[in-house]
Amino acid sequence: EGDSIRSPYSTLRQWQLLKRVRPDLEIPLVTDWIASDYPFSIEPAERLSVFDVMKLTRDQFEGSPWDLTAGLASGPYGDPDRYDRGFVEGVSWSKLALGGFPRGT
Repeated sequence: EGDSIRSPYSTLRQWQLLKRVRPDLEIPLVTDWIASDYPFSIEPAERLSVFDVMKLTRDQFEGSPWDLTAGLASGPYGDPDRYDRGFVEGVSWSKLALGGFPRGT
């Protein structure tokens, strides 16, 4: 029901932001697709600066079990970006995995 494909990603981001702003907040990690049991707004544990808010928008789950800057998928430099390899016509998965396919100019 609902947008179940995006549910874990979007609600996990909401959970992470709420827990960073107010660590003592008791909210469930698992919720429905619109996080209906999450509060609409909260009072932060401490005053937030503009730089704190900027840092929240750049959060890549650092230090959590879902840290996007850790593990094999982040590469040797801890890159948090993940790209869907998708289907490339005429290219096998083995060539795609090794980067052996033509690139645009």
